[in-house]
Amino acid sequence: MLTADKNSNEEGATHDSVDGSSANEKPTVEFDTNSARTFDDGIGATRRIINQSEQSRRDREHNFEVVINQVKPKIENAPETVTHTDANLLHSREVRAHGVVERGSITAKAMSIADKNDINAQLTKEYEEEVEKIKAKIENDRKSVGKEEADRLHRLDQKLHGQTKKGSIVAEAQHIAATESNAS
Repeated sequence: MLTADKNSNEEGATHDSVDGSSANEKPTVEFDTNSARTFDDGIGATRRIINQSEQSRRDREHNFEVVINQVKPKIENAPETVTHTDANLLHSREVRAHGVVERGSITAKAMSIADKNDINAQLTKEYEEEVEKIKAKIENDRKSVGKEEADRLHRLDQKLHGQTKKGSIVAEAQHIAATESNAS
């Protein structure tokens, strides 16, 4: 509490006294040990929270690094083996560690590779089914191989292999379809 008592000092000048005591007296400070303990407990708790938070961040970063070390060799050496399970695990760990998946990161690469692998698996399945149908038609009745069927098989072959090999079932189906359509 501030008071406006005027006290004179040794030279006769006046000044305001804070607690109403004379200028020569030193103010007393009361120390409450309970308040000090509460303050120290608060600081300690804050330090513990910060330490726990920092440790948690380190753990999340470590978990992400562990998964990277598991999946990175697959991406580099055998990309056809990268699955959505791998990509999803990386995604989960990267988001936990960094909050987002960075463009161009190993997670983004794994997700892209996994998508391509799924597409290739679907194309391979369709290709194999078409090959079996065409083989059966060639063995039973060569004339029944149509141009649309041969073209579909050729498109699947191009998507999967990039080219049609001479002497393959695809080349044979195209030859049969072309000669049969010209003969009609």
